[in-house]
Amino acid sequence: MRSVGVMLMLCALAPLAHSYCYWGLKETGQQCVDPVDKTSHDIGEKWTNSKCHTCVCSSTDFSCCDDMGRVSGYPADCEAVYDWTHCTVSVHKIDDHTITCPHVRIGK
Repeated sequence: MRSVGVMLMLCALAPLAHSYCYWGLKETGQQCVDPVDKTSHDIGEKWTNSKCHTCVCSSTDFSCCDDMGRVSGYPADCEAVYDWTHCTVSVHKIDDHTITCPHVRIGK
């Protein structure tokens, strides 16, 4: 019975690992097509697209998960800045970028 409780807890924590994940069937022959960037990838390949989603191509489908997450709960005088090139996010004062702000990170 204890193992059932542990499994339920692990299932509850699973959604916190990523902001969201999605998947789809392969569109062409032996390759997967990234739905964001429209790039082709071979079976077994893992890549990160321009929206910071890490994807994997299998023999039948592909799956992608948002690895950057999102932030919320920061003060009104602060802003979240997403760096899509390096897949990072920072929260700082609007009028002074050297001062970081408290926030909650959702997802990874």
